[in-house]
Amino acid sequence: MNTILKRVIRYGSRGDDVVHIQQMLNKAVSTKPELVTDGIYGTKSATRAKHFQRNSQLTADGIVGPKTWAKLIALLKNILGVPPVVRKRSINSIYSAQYPQSILFPSNSTGVTDGQ
Repeated sequence: MNTILKRVIRYGSRGDDVVHIQQMLNKAVSTKPELVTDGIYGTKSATRAKHFQRNSQLTADGIVGPKTWAKLIALLKNILGVPPVVRKRSINSIYSAQYPQSILFPSNSTGVTDGQ
């Protein structure tokens, strides 16, 4: 799979790619309540990422780098049965993995606020 990853996500990161990570972690880790997809990678997002990393036999540092991205994408591919489609999003050449809206935006999105 030829996926273009934007950057390494770590505590304090903000942006659309953080929203994607938060959405992916909500699907990949069954811990409730779900993360609020606010685009702020704070303590709660890092803790959820560490949980995913431990379960995936990765170094549990809370940093979402190439190995964690790859494991998340592979897991979602297995859940969805199809790989994510990489698509150009804007004029400044930001790329992101796009998933069906039903996976990324559940109808009842209650959860914990991140970035505190």
